[in-house]
This record gives sequence, structure tokens and C-alpha cells, in this order.
Amino acid sequence: MFKNKQYLLHLHAHMPYVLETGVEYWLYEAVLHSYLPFLKMLSQHQDKKFSISLNLSPILLVQLESSIFQDGFQKYLSIRKEILSVNLKDETKNNLLKKEMEQLIELEQLYEQWDRNIIKGFQYFHKLSYLTITTSSATHAFLPSLKPFPYILKTQIALGQQISDHFFPDIKGFWSPECSVFPRLSPLLKEQDIQYCFTDPSVLLYEQRNHVFNSIFRHEGISYIIRDNDATMKIWDAHTGYPCHHHYKEFHKDLSEESSEIQEILKKHQLLKTGISIHRISSSDTIKELYSDELAKEQVQNDVKNYLNYLEKRFQDAPIINVCFDMELFGHWWKEGVDFLSLLIQYIGDSPISLDAIPPTESDSPILEPLLSTWGTNNNAESWINGKTAPIWQSLIYANTEMEYYLKYNSPINENKLYNLLLAQASDWTFLITHNSFADYSKEKVLNHLLYPPLQDTSPNLLYKLICENY
Repeated sequence: MFKNKQYLLHLHAHMPYVLETGVEYWLYEAVLHSYLPFLKMLSQHQDKKFSISLNLSPILLVQLESSIFQDGFQKYLSIRKEILSVNLKDETKNNLLKKEMEQLIELEQLYEQWDRNIIKGFQYFHKLSYLTITTSSATHAFLPSLKPFPYILKTQIALGQQISDHFFPDIKGFWSPECSVFPRLSPLLKEQDIQYCFTDPSVLLYEQRNHVFNSIFRHEGISYIIRDNDATMKIWDAHTGYPCHHHYKEFHKDLSEESSEIQEILKKHQLLKTGISIHRISSSDTIKELYSDELAKEQVQNDVKNYLNYLEKRFQDAPIINVCFDMELFGHWWKEGVDFLSLLIQYIGDSPISLDAIPPTESDSPILEPLLSTWGTNNNAESWINGKTAPIWQSLIYANTEMEYYLKYNSPINENKLYNLLLAQASDWTFLITHNSFADYSKEKVLNHLLYPPLQDTSPNLLYKLICENY
């Protein structure tokens, strides 16, 4: 059993550019369900010693800073209140709506506390060292797809660092979108003064992994921190992970099914759903039991205790356990997820385990060359590059080839063209197409960007400004 036990928690918060696109609610829900509850949770644990690694993707920061988001989110909160004020003619259901309203008002007050700028909340906890912020590529491009275009690849990384640096100076960590890593990434990160990057175990040959005792290896000056898939999937597994328990809130049964009045409110505001549920998970697709706060809280306690017991056994094999998650899992996809994190922080604070953002620099870490790997299906590129997405890649490759020429020879560049191309490169769109989720919307989104529509906002966002300054 190791005396020094480090549990490294890295959360990846991201949203592709969705402002003024018809799906802004994707971002609004992430803020209301995950980001604000997370900040609230941090404020409750300032008596504990811990640090969490958090990647705020550059394109997410660009949107959160925007007045378009801030005005739209305020309107969204008003719509949410209107929905929660509906009388469902069932006392138990109305009590659940009342609790939802109380939580909404509390989070709105927190949002006001940060002057309607949630980035200030992240900056506050970053300064106190409860959060260690990492950067990423500018628009969350799938970086392996840009290997044939080194100047565009460099542009994605450099602009991402500049955006992050605008809010959080001196960032040293990098989250490669989709946990994708390949050998030529290291010198590009080193050029931006990045020191470490997170990766999947598939980055190494199986026989090499046995030599990486402390979950870290180095390559061309970059430390690669390998996530522990077993400890990660103990929580995140879609079939056996904790969020699957039947006491937890059902994500897929929307409140709009409860009332024609709610459906009219949605129709009036051109929304597809409320993003609210009052039922809990059950095996039946037709009959869902109503949610119980008491049962959910009890289940969170059971799951955290189970996880800590699991970690104790896991620490028998290694002193460092690194886990990585999409931040939106906690609160959005899994309503009780933030409560799980909160209790985990509390219990770890009273245990021999330390909750850290990054491990200490190990000069004796082995020097190995990373393979091309991702955290997608089969740990390769097939979740983004496949037969379904081939037509999209055909258009992207043509546009990338043209832009690469201008960047390589330092030719005059149409800033709007580069801006739209970078947005079109977001890995989200090809992922959604692959998984038949908003597939038609995603195809249209990419192709529309490649028509290079002019910027509508009279006050250009930070990404556009940096493109104008640098190119």
C-alpha cells in the first residue's frame, strides 16, 4: 500500500460555437446544470485542501464572455421560471417543481454575484488554487485530422493558448480535443510553453504501459499524464456507472410531456424541450416513477463510499490515479453528479488521499513516443472520420488545403474566412454525424461555415479579434 496517494481529477468543459444558431440552449443548459452548480459546490469546500484540473475550451470562453450569451442566458432563466410556475394539478409533481424553482433562484443569485459573467467565478477559484486551468485548441478541432496541414494545426493551438491566456495567464497544461495524441503534437505544445498533456492509455503499446509506474511519460519535453480508464469508467460507464442507478433523475423524460401548457410555452419561445425532469430512472420505457431527493441523496452517499473503497484497492497497484471526464457529465447528464463530487471532496479531505490537479514533475519518468490515440471508439479516429462523415471531410480538406497555402507563404488572409474555417473544424460536428445525433444540423453547420458568412455581431468576439491581430 502506498503512503502517498494522489487522485488527479481533470474535467473538460466545452461547447462548440452555438450562439445565434438555434441551439443556444445547449450552452444555457450546460451553464445552468453543470457550471453554476460546480461553482456553488466549490464555494462550500473552501475549508478543504484540494485542487481540480479544469479545461475550459477556448471557444467556450469566447462564448461565455459574449454579451450575446449573457443577454440570452438571462432570457432563458426567465423562460425557465415561466415553465416552473405551471400548475400540474398534482401536489407531488408541483412540490418537485417548487424545489426546481428554489434551486434555480439560488443559482441565478450566484450568477448575479459574478456580475452575470461566470468566467469571474472560475477566475476566483483559480486564483485560490482550487482550480488549475488548462487550455486546448481554439475551436476544439480534432487535431489528428490536421496533421497534413501543419500551419493550420499550429494556428489552432496558438490561438487557443492566446484565448485562454487572456483569462488565465501562464497556463501550462493542455487538453487535446477528444483526448487525441500523436507524435508530432509534442513540439507544437512545447513551442507554446505547454508542459503537460492528458492522454488515454492507448497512447502506448501494451508492453510499454507496464514501465510507466506513476502514470506519466515524457516525449520531447512534454509530460503525458495517462488517465486510469478503470477508475474513470467506474463512474462514466453507460451501462454500469453510478449515473445509471434508478434512484437518480431521468435525463431523457422531459417535463414538456406533463402539460400542454408547457408545450405552448416552448412553442412560443421556439424551444424543443424544457431540460427539466421530475422522474427517476427506471427499467420501463413507459412508466417512470417520480423523483425523490431523499432517495437520490442516500444513493450518492452509497456510491461515494463504494468509490472510495474501490480507490483504496486501486492504490495498491499505483500511487497516482488520474481520471478525466467531460464536465457536463456532472449536473447535466447526471443531475446528482455535482453532489457526488462534493461528497467525494469532503471524504477525501478526511482520508490519506490527496485530491490534486497535476502530479509532481518526475524527472525520471520514461521517455516514450506516443502513438496516435483518442478516447473514442476503439481508441482511434473512427468516431470522427468514417463513411458517414466522408462528404464533410471532403469539403473540409479542400478548404484546409487552400488556407494552408496562405498560412505557409504568409499571404494576405481573409480574416472571416479563417474564422469560419476554424469553427467548421470543431470535432463536435463529425462526432454528432457519426452517432446520428443532430446529424443533419451538424452537416448544415459545417457547410454553412465553409460558405464563409460574414460576422453578424457588430462587436466581434475574442477569437475573431485575435485572428485580425495575428493574421
